Amino acid sequence: MIRAADTAITIRGVNMAICKKCGAPIIWIQTPANRYMPCDAGLVEYHAGSTPDFEDTVINDKGEVIQCTFDFQCDPDGKAHIPHWATCPFSDSFRRTGQYEL
Repeated sequence: MIRAADTAITIRGVNMAICKKCGAPIIWIQTPANRYMPCDAGLVEYHAGSTPDFEDTVINDKGEVIQCTFDFQCDPDGKAHIPHWATCPFSDSFRRTGQYEL
């Protein structure tokens, strides 16, 4: 399930939000754990795998996290979204610090 934030825009029929820091269009995808993950609005082709060579991460529209690579020599396995924390230059400013200190 995909949801839009309060500052949503619609592009090609998809509700999107804008990143508060970098201004990029993002969508919020609900994960199987019922949490929402901000992802880049555009789709990328990926090749899935589970070896150390597959160090990238994408999120499909079902909210499933897929280990993958974008460097492949064969046909892609599908299209999915890159988590926005992987591309936002300000992603560290959104991380919570000290919340688990004793």
